[in-house]
Amino acid sequence: MPRSHLPVDRGRFLVDQDDAGRPAWPCSGDNVRKQLFADRQVLPGAGVAINGLPFRIVGLMPPRTRAAVTNAWTATRSTFLTPTMMRDLPPADPNFQPGILTDLIYVPGLADGWKDARTQVTPLLARNHHFDPEDTGALYFWDTVENAHWWTACSPPLTASWHQSPW
Repeated sequence: MPRSHLPVDRGRFLVDQDDAGRPAWPCSGDNVRKQLFADRQVLPGAGVAINGLPFRIVGLMPPRTRAAVTNAWTATRSTFLTPTMMRDLPPADPNFQPGILTDLIYVPGLADGWKDARTQVTPLLARNHHFDPEDTGALYFWDTVENAHWWTACSPPLTASWHQSPW
């Protein structure tokens, strides 16, 4: 299943078949690419070793530009398939236990559907992780769409005016 919510500039994004054989890894962000390869040109298919394990780059995220605020998050990230991560790069946190979910990023089909999406996600997570879906303290949501609606409702419109000094 393709993960098409992140932009790919060259190559492609990961697919489930990339976990078979030699692990694949897209060098997601510009900062990661610069740290690993400096000014050398990197193309999909290039190899890189992480913790002594060989990986093959299948895709590169677009470079971050001054106006590209939307890909600021991807500039410092790399993306792996979960089976690859668990097998080859397990978490070093001593509190980690298999099955613990720390972050979940989901994107509703339409921005106006954010409430419906949360209504669908919460009971599913509650069932799979054994908590009461009505327990408002069981999950923390950082919902950027909800925050934007709240901020728009609470903030007066920004205006600028020019006043001549009385001095």
